[in-house]
Amino acid sequence: MAWNLNEFISMEFLGTFSGVVAMVTLLTQVVKRFVTTVDPKWIALILAGMVSAVKQLGTGDFSAIGWMLAILNAFVIAGAAIGTFEGVKGVGKLFDKEG
Repeated sequence: MAWNLNEFISMEFLGTFSGVVAMVTLLTQVVKRFVTTVDPKWIALILAGMVSAVKQLGTGDFSAIGWMLAILNAFVIAGAAIGTFEGVKGVGKLFDKEG
């Protein structure tokens, strides 16, 4: 059986909060390997802003309120992505201890 990425990452998955946070977290980890001079938290915020802007353009809502909410959503998504990675890092430290 071949892998079908359309079933793993779909537009429905990216339309959810957890889906977009997962993608921003993963993309941040990839980008920070190549861009070493910028703090990963800024990378996450930039990626979250890009994702939020694309979502806003995709819905066709060009109102001022819609764009203000998109900016607010970008901060929430970036915060969740940063928190997710920090949480995973903290759990990883628990398993690194010898004993």
